[in-house]
Formats: sequence, C-alpha cells, structure tokens
Amino acid sequence: VNGEEAASIEQQSTLEYAAELIGVDQSLLQSALTQRIMEARGERMTLVLSPARALDARDALSKTIYGALFLWVVQQVNDNIMWPNDKDKTNSIGVLDIFGFECFAINSFEQLCINFTNEALQQQFNKFIFKMEQAEYEREQIEWQFIDFPDNQDCLDLIQSRPNGLLAMLDDECRLPKGSDRNWANRLYKEHLSTDKKVAEDENGRFFATAIQKSKAIFCVRHFAGKVAYTA
Repeated sequence: VNGEEAASIEQQSTLEYAAELIGVDQSLLQSALTQRIMEARGERMTLVLSPARALDARDALSKTIYGALFLWVVQQVNDNIMWPNDKDKTNSIGVLDIFGFECFAINSFEQLCINFTNEALQQQFNKFIFKMEQAEYEREQIEWQFIDFPDNQDCLDLIQSRPNGLLAMLDDECRLPKGSDRNWANRLYKEHLSTDKKVAEDENGRFFATAIQKSKAIFCVRHFAGKVAYTA
C-alpha cells in the first residue's frame, strides 16, 4: 500500500475460529489486527498496519484477553467460596501480589511498566515509613536520630510527568501517522540527555545512554533498585 508493506491474514479458517471463540464478527477482528484508526483535527483515518505492527496488535489483544479471563476466573472463585452472609461483614484482609523488579538481557515496555509500579510503591513506603513517621516524631518532640533515605520522586517524574515524561512522550509518538520506536528514542535523547557526552553517559544520572546504546535505540533508567537498559 503506497509502497509500504501491509499486513494480511492468510489463514482465514484460523481467524474464523478465533472470532468464534471471542464472540465477535470475523471482519471486525481482522480489521482490529491489520488496521488502526487515528483521529486528527476531527477527522478519522484508517491506517493499514505493517506486518511488524500487526504482530504487536495481535500480542496486545492476546494479553488483554488473558487479563480479562484471569479476572473472570478470580470472580468465579470468589462467588463460589463466598458464604451467604459475607456481604454483611465489614472486616476483610486483602493481599496485593505484583511483579517484582525486573531487569533482563532485553527489557521492553512491559518491564518499564512493572518497574514504574515498583518505583511508585517504593515512594509510598518512603512516605509512610520515613517522611510521615519522622514528621510525627518532630511534632511530638520525641528524641530520635534522623534517618536519611533516598528519595525516588525524581525517577517517578522522569517516567510519568507531562509533557516530557517517558510515558507522555510515548503517547505523543503513538499519535503520529509514522511514529516509530526510533523516533521516540531520539526524542528522549534530545529531551533528557545532556549535550555533554560525559554527563550523558554518567550512570549516576536517572536517565543516560552511551553512544553504542543510542545507535541501538536503547536508553537506561537508574531505578531505586538499580539501573535498567530499555530497548525502545
């Protein structure tokens, strides 16, 4: 299409079977896997996905279905083990189970989201255990030795702030007709890296990248648990 590769689904029987299992129209599923709709200035445009982008769309759909199925299974278990009068009780015990900090040979958007979650939890821990408790000691004039602790708020700002945080700039890149991983990485380098090569490659900074990493669209974030190199 216009000199570019366009994704298509060869095995229509497989598509038909998948659509039947999900409970959607076959043509709608095919469109969702091979096209994307973009809105600009009040107009809606349908863009054909490249084979690589179509694979990403397939993987994203699979993860969404898995997540919905997992929640459904949990709900079914809860409904079946609930006592008739459980709804009248006000006391409960909740268990939060999340991914631990991740750092692999190749780290992608999934690891960035997981590590961002851990950064936010670490900040909550710092706030309640250190900041609020020590503020309480000061108000009550209790003698204690001040505990110094690393504050990771700047790392959270790097990832979530607008308009120049990593996630906000990724959102902007996804809205562009020809947005790409490389363009996103280049924009991150321009926004967050110093023009001084020594400073840009300093591993003590929150965001850094060597010349070799930049050539491969890789950037590094120094989290509270350690540095992680992400592939855009």
